[in-house]
Amino acid sequence: MDQTYMKEQPVLKLILSMALPMVLSMMVSSLYNIVDSFFIARISEDAMTALSLVYPVQNLVNAVMIGFGIGINAVISFYLGAQDKEMADRAATQGMLLGTIHGIGFMILGIAREEYMKFISWNVNGIRACVQKGFMDVFNELDADIFCIQESKMQAGQLELDMPGYHQYWNYAEKKGYSGTGIFTKKEPVSVSYGLGIEEHDKEGRVITLEFEEFYFITVYTPNSQSELARLDYRMQWEDAFLTYLKELEKKKPVIFCGDLNVAHKEIDLKNPKTNRKNAGFTDEERGKFTDLLNAGFIDTFRYFYPEKEGIYSWWSYRFSARKKNAGWRIDYFCVSESLQPRLKDAVIHTEIMGSDHCPVELDIE
Repeated sequence: MDQTYMKEQPVLKLILSMALPMVLSMMVSSLYNIVDSFFIARISEDAMTALSLVYPVQNLVNAVMIGFGIGINAVISFYLGAQDKEMADRAATQGMLLGTIHGIGFMILGIAREEYMKFISWNVNGIRACVQKGFMDVFNELDADIFCIQESKMQAGQLELDMPGYHQYWNYAEKKGYSGTGIFTKKEPVSVSYGLGIEEHDKEGRVITLEFEEFYFITVYTPNSQSELARLDYRMQWEDAFLTYLKELEKKKPVIFCGDLNVAHKEIDLKNPKTNRKNAGFTDEERGKFTDLLNAGFIDTFRYFYPEKEGIYSWWSYRFSARKKNAGWRIDYFCVSESLQPRLKDAVIHTEIMGSDHCPVELDIE
């Protein structure tokens, strides 16, 4: 575009021809953000909050790129206007070099970002039924380093799950269609054990322990005290035996345990505390045992991050449209030894995920 041509064109036409490509580029970028926000908002409020933190960083990166682009274009235009093609080429070369350095810098930052491990626990209320309701889609989407399930309600050979890259460990109850646990882990553990090593507690497939180099990882399905608290006495015995088991392991290395603990610890952990005071899962005895566990040196990770957060539950009855009304209980947990506290990054309850009367809970650690 030589000077003679430019002098012959209306000023407005020149401005539009220069500005429109940039305008279109910015409009496409804004449209992308609008569409992105629309779909992220459908996932959860936490996802939307995370996105709002990402956008300022994205805008900062874009500002640097746009600033470099405008400056380089101005310099190249100056030299072309002065008929100095050699300097224009040099400016273009150096501009591309700056852009490459900028890109490599952010790539290095991305590679060097702090890595973390993601753990998931989900009471699936029957894994065979849950598979029919999209379990594998959830499993693949969450992409956890360790994924645990409770209430598998199956026996060996009744279901084969295709999980490339994962090691599978199952503990089945002797009674068919009852209880049961499973762990799927990307990293192969040093050792695996099943149960507490106490015969009366090890017939229902309730515990799996994986030993890794840095910690023990346990999934557990705590016995329900049942209607009219028919099994409350046994539950108290179980609680004492389980805590003793945890503390013995902790003598060797820190412990992470997760699962359906069948207790809402505080009034904030269920929708209707007053009407449930003497019901299974919210008796003074069960809540007291969980308090004992915390006092023994373990952290309820969700309350560690969100001590006052209300209305976030992990289980809803199938009756009375409880989930629609969010009349739920928080009875699924990730707990860790206090020595792991510096490594905690976040705890999430995926209330948006269906497929069971429970939803998955998550723990992220460094």
